[in-house]
Amino acid sequence: MPLLSSDEKIVFKIRKHWLMVAVSALGFLGLALVPLIIDSTVGFNLSFLPITVSEIIKPNLGVFFYLLWLLAMWVGFFSAWTDYYLDVWQVTDQRIIDIEQKGFFSRDEATIRFENIQDITIDTHGFFATIFDFGDLRVQSAGERREFVIENATHPEAMKKKIQALQDRVVMPRN
Repeated sequence: MPLLSSDEKIVFKIRKHWLMVAVSALGFLGLALVPLIIDSTVGFNLSFLPITVSEIIKPNLGVFFYLLWLLAMWVGFFSAWTDYYLDVWQVTDQRIIDIEQKGFFSRDEATIRFENIQDITIDTHGFFATIFDFGDLRVQSAGERREFVIENATHPEAMKKKIQALQDRVVMPRN
């Protein structure tokens, strides 16, 4: 978590829409069921193994490989959920902090002060993005990292208005 100055407070956070992790979860659930569907329709035949497998071990070997498959699906889902949960924009009363998780043990953090924001745009594409109110939120700056993007952000229009209101308060303070 980035360090905040003593007079700085987090106003709100922006995350990806929950539908993104839900679709990912459904995909992993479907993949977890694939071996069961194959076994019930075609059946697994372990005769291709180079070793002789007794009738006692055959069912247990199938269960072992299926549990290994479930473990892989769980790790894949956990990776997707970690990416969803830890990719966040923390909007403070002075700046935007972009935290992008890259795998389990690496992340990229960048900040943009409100004075350096040149433009805020929203890209909403498709039926589901319109119905569920999510889209890409882009903040353009004059700095070295020219564009901050949070893909599939929840309520992008409302977030844009909140950021612009904070920017107006910082850039043009009232006397």
